[in-house]
Amino acid sequence: MSSSLVDSLDLQIVAALQIDARVAWRTVAVALDEQERTIARRGARLLSSGAVRVTGLSTFGESLLVRVRCAPGTTRIAAQALAARRDTTFSYLLAGAADCCAELICPPARLNTLLLDDLPAVPGVTSCESLPVLRYLRAIHEWHPFALPQPAVDLLQGAPVVTPDAATSTQQRSTVDRAILRALREDGRTTHEDLARLAGISPSTARRRVEAMRAEGALFIRAVANPTMLGLGVQAMLWVCTAPTRIESASATLLSSPQVRYAAVISGRYQLAVEVAVPERSDLYDFVTRAAWLDHVESVETTLVIQALKSSGVPMPQPRTDNTSRWPAADRAPH
Repeated sequence: MSSSLVDSLDLQIVAALQIDARVAWRTVAVALDEQERTIARRGARLLSSGAVRVTGLSTFGESLLVRVRCAPGTTRIAAQALAARRDTTFSYLLAGAADCCAELICPPARLNTLLLDDLPAVPGVTSCESLPVLRYLRAIHEWHPFALPQPAVDLLQGAPVVTPDAATSTQQRSTVDRAILRALREDGRTTHEDLARLAGISPSTARRRVEAMRAEGALFIRAVANPTMLGLGVQAMLWVCTAPTRIESASATLLSSPQVRYAAVISGRYQLAVEVAVPERSDLYDFVTRAAWLDHVESVETTLVIQALKSSGVPMPQPRTDNTSRWPAADRAPH
């Protein structure tokens, strides 16, 4: 599949999956007023190509953002090491004041080990700034950049959308629940019949457990699409300073924008962490210099996402790299 989903029907299917990533193709077809076989074929192509991945993310601790500086030549190594951790939800290479950033979910009892031992030991890291998440304003599974008509949304809406609590309970899950969570982590559209077989239960029980964990906020089924494939080729992490009394007004204005994929209230020298996705750099310029939300903040530090290694707990397809010089030999300056 090409790097851009230019077909409007593809975009509508992505939008449908972002409303409920486990929705049946038959329901999508009814909502979009298309033939079921067309939707099933297109949807299967999106999933098999890796253009869209559906995964189940479970909460088991407190969320923490880290901004990392690295020794020269080690940034990719450090970001890959962070992405390889099972407790990492995203890992980005950045251009700006930080070399990479990541979000981790850690049980409270392990926080000191993570901060004092694990993160300083990541290869290449020279400094690491930790920014605990106090509240999610928008998680990526709540991001809907392409709106569908409300009747379609009503048909597609499955489990209620729950924003994860930054201090979600770390209660122990049963053996059955853990088996279901493992399977959904690999493929969020695993059928209830297959889940039942893996967990040794009936399909009806599997359905009830999936629905219960989603309703509790212990399980989030996410459709992860590369924004570039949606025509949003520029991503950035914004680190926002504002007076504590203006956090609510700044947040409300920010969340009115479909360009905001992710937003969280954090502790530390910044009050908000915001991820945006826009078509061009000129759009990012407008967002950080002219948008209405800027009236509610004191300062914004912009770091450009130059590569996403992991998003929503899913490793992202990586472009092929060419280590050879792109400069023609005749144009190289003599040494």
